[in-house]
Amino acid sequence: MVFGGKVQKTIKEAFEAFDIRGEFDCAKRCGNGNINNTYHITAREEGVLHNYIFQRINTSVFTEPDKLMHNLVRVVNHHRGALAKCGVEDLHKRVLTVFTTRRGDYFYTDSSGNCWRCHLFIDGKTHESLDDPEKLFNVAYAYGSFISHMEDFEEDLHETIPNFHDGRWRLRQLEQASREDRADRLASVQDWVDFIFENSSDLISLQEKIDSGIIPIRITHNDAKINNVILDRDTGRPLCVIDLDTVMKGSVLFDFGDMIRSAANTVSEESPELSCSASLDIKRFESLLEGFMQAGSDVLVSSEIEHINQATRLLSLMIGTRFLTDYLNGDVYFKIRWEDHNLTRALNNLHLYKSIKNQSDQIDKLIRKYAPACRLA
Repeated sequence: MVFGGKVQKTIKEAFEAFDIRGEFDCAKRCGNGNINNTYHITAREEGVLHNYIFQRINTSVFTEPDKLMHNLVRVVNHHRGALAKCGVEDLHKRVLTVFTTRRGDYFYTDSSGNCWRCHLFIDGKTHESLDDPEKLFNVAYAYGSFISHMEDFEEDLHETIPNFHDGRWRLRQLEQASREDRADRLASVQDWVDFIFENSSDLISLQEKIDSGIIPIRITHNDAKINNVILDRDTGRPLCVIDLDTVMKGSVLFDFGDMIRSAANTVSEESPELSCSASLDIKRFESLLEGFMQAGSDVLVSSEIEHINQATRLLSLMIGTRFLTDYLNGDVYFKIRWEDHNLTRALNNLHLYKSIKNQSDQIDKLIRKYAPACRLA
């Protein structure tokens, strides 16, 4: 979609604030993220086209953009250095190139109060779903490599969204949303609220093991969905892990679970017609597990391997809880395109959770097949 009028003017104002090459040509909306708005910007310079990505940061979610960009820049710089040590040459495709404003800042606040950032456009392809085993392997390999490359990262990172993967916090949010029932929707979903609380041990126990030190804390992506990896258009090889807003301390198990729920679900979480048929595709799961283990097994420890099965189902339950909470609150957090969009998302994830639990034995067999003998935590 190409924009005109007021939106184009706002984007052009942001463009002119950044220290980048070329004259503004046009802006196209790209991606379908639930939080930020993303635009592909084309600029011209003496007949040469320059391509950039501009993002309008949702400051209702990321309330401190300075801390957000502090994290992103340090993570990107470390990742670039790690790739360079491995002999990677096409670094402009393999890691984000983040630009500063003409004043030297990593974000710009426009005249309407919108917050913008800019990085180099990477010519590749992201996917909302995949059946190709090799491409699924490559998505997982990218995330496993990211975890491995961040193993020796020693700088402090800000917590951009507090309690992001704390299941206890998500349950308290759901409890409050149910009690307040702001949108008068509780009666229609009471059975699903009850279902979540009946399975609350899955949301609680993993976090307790993290807090006790049984499961280690790492620098992790924390939004490891299938569409946050750019693949080469021609070869399908992994290029770049993107959407680094939530990179902070966490558990690698959350990344693995998020990757599985987004990439191994038989239907998209956006599909209203198929919400009751969402299930785990065990063949996709195997491709993802193999890729993740091949890239990240050198840093994983035994306690992480032991909890992969639980993490596989945990994230579908957690994000289902978050979508249902937002539905009860009147859709104030995630962007929606129709009235019951968040309910659709919630049901798809909760049905997926059921399917994963039913395939627990098969998941265990595959973990034993691909998980190496890991060092102790």
